[in-house]
Amino acid sequence: MYHMADDKCTKDYPKEFRETTALATDGYPLYKRSDNGRTITIGQHQIDNRWVVPFNPYLSQKYQAHVNLEACTSIKSVKYLFKYVYKGHDCANIQVTETCQLHHDEVANFIDVRYISAPEAYWRLAEYKLHHQSHAIIRLALHLPSQQPVYFTPGNHIAAAEATTSKNTMLTAFFKLNSQQPTDLCYHQLPNHYVYNKSSQTWKPRQRGAETTIGRMYSVSPRDMNDIVCISSCSTSQAPPHI
Repeated sequence: MYHMADDKCTKDYPKEFRETTALATDGYPLYKRSDNGRTITIGQHQIDNRWVVPFNPYLSQKYQAHVNLEACTSIKSVKYLFKYVYKGHDCANIQVTETCQLHHDEVANFIDVRYISAPEAYWRLAEYKLHHQSHAIIRLALHLPSQQPVYFTPGNHIAAAEATTSKNTMLTAFFKLNSQQPTDLCYHQLPNHYVYNKSSQTWKPRQRGAETTIGRMYSVSPRDMNDIVCISSCSTSQAPPHI
């Protein structure tokens, strides 16, 4: 496939000649492409091994069709595993009539375009889970004193800034919790024992789910260490002057 603007193949063909197969940095192998002088003429083009698309001869012969097959050993393959399995059903309907009046039958359209294969039908009939989440990841706010994010609409920035002074973030609520009820918990350990209540902006003792909850703080670049002091290994009754 060529890009019409610069006449360049979007799949980076032709590839380079190679005597051995090697793994590339992006996870797709660089397959062996021998420079043996063998070519074939297709139209006005002379094709050699650099233009051969990876394929499986057995599958191509069995299904009598072009079956392109390429190994992917990168974490990028996870994207396709979940994308195509869970993206759901999609279909586009286009109907043209002489009178330009469309008769929309929602039930008929649903029956016509809805397709469930036998394995998927059995999976649903057996009431197996379509997806599963083992742990809940709690992202913990991290910011400098009085520098938490503020969201406002145009023209309402002053009122939003004033309202922020009386509100707590996860981090400031953590400091207040330790000033009122000192604990031996680190900031990232807090979600295992407490739940953040957004309405009251306070940390409440957790009743269940401690073993399936993980607290994660946003990363801080080492270049910011001149201005930011990391949270101490264990919290104290007094809030640290800097974060």
